[in-house]
Amino acid sequence: RYRVIAPTYPDTIMTMAELVEGLAQLLQAEQIARAHVVGGSYSGLVAQCLLRHAPARVAKLVLADTGVPRRARAFQLALCRPLLAHLPLGALRWLSHCALGLFLARLPAQRAFWQRYFQERVASMTRAAWLSHLAVWHDFDRSYRFAAHDLAGWRGPMLIVEAERDGLFRRAEQLALRAGLSDVYAESL
Repeated sequence: RYRVIAPTYPDTIMTMAELVEGLAQLLQAEQIARAHVVGGSYSGLVAQCLLRHAPARVAKLVLADTGVPRRARAFQLALCRPLLAHLPLGALRWLSHCALGLFLARLPAQRAFWQRYFQERVASMTRAAWLSHLAVWHDFDRSYRFAAHDLAGWRGPMLIVEAERDGLFRRAEQLALRAGLSDVYAESL
């Protein structure tokens, strides 16, 4: 009774608005009036924006291990762009593996699974894909602010799954996600 669509997107996409508009068009092309949307980590950022862009298309939403827009992180991501643009791809992958090692060290369980997953993911990414992902995340943090009233007209159920020891999204950010108050939280960082 259900189909699973797990889209990738072109590495030419540089804004969150382009990405969520493309997803809305995909739903329309596939004749999906309402979807159950699942977003974890980075895709959780995308799912939140899709919900606000096309709320009538989202029947249910699951967000796992994700966060809210943060202006301070936008500044950090902007600093990374020149590095990503000019580092040899091998060095970029090596740095990613080092960072992932620190991130995965915090995981109490399933570390081997995630290590294999991220190794395959990092090995397959092109420089254009790295730059696109970075640009979309930067745009998310720089351009978006969420408030509790944003979803007042949406009546679907939402499940938020939080990691006890999330290496990317701080506890305060998890609480802000739950409260729908990233506009307040983002200014406090």
